[in-house]
Amino acid sequence: MKFSFASLVAFTFVSVVLAIPAELPDKLPMEKAVTMTDKVNNAWDSMKNHVLVGDGADTAGRHTVTSWQKKNKDEGWCHKETHICAFRVKENVPKTVWDDRKTTPNAFTDADVEEMCKKAIKFGFETTGQKPSRDTAVIVATKHGKKICVRYQVAGAGSCYPTALIDQAAAAGSDCEKESQSYPALGAQVPEGVRDTIKAK
Repeated sequence: MKFSFASLVAFTFVSVVLAIPAELPDKLPMEKAVTMTDKVNNAWDSMKNHVLVGDGADTAGRHTVTSWQKKNKDEGWCHKETHICAFRVKENVPKTVWDDRKTTPNAFTDADVEEMCKKAIKFGFETTGQKPSRDTAVIVATKHGKKICVRYQVAGAGSCYPTALIDQAAAAGSDCEKESQSYPALGAQVPEGVRDTIKAK
């Protein structure tokens, strides 16, 4: 069987038309942009176990009273108004934690800690750039109506913890270190009237 030149051209044209999809996508698929929320969530996911449960050494992480006391039996103090606490209070750098004890009215929950930490992490990204290279601390308003400093530590998988009392007139979202260069560390400076002693076990 012989084909004319015209029939070959027609056959080729029809084949090409049939091979074209009926509808072309408006846009080619592109890689999803990483948002600030993604960055904050990823950073929190990396440190969550360290902060709420602890990992490695008995003193690593454990930034809640209950997680600290599972491995450590020393005496501590809590600030009754802000519900943040400190252990190893006689050392230069006390261990600062959130009060999540069931015996504490309206105690902090894991969700509360997550919310505060995410604010601190977000502040860290906004302050130091795409990949934070230094620790930062931001003033956070707690559910108890008080303001505290929360630090985002960037070393390793990261960490987050309450660091100090803060002037209650300071604005939430402000840089702790710029707002108050000499805010008191949560330790021996907690006055007797607002101090709740946690006895050593």
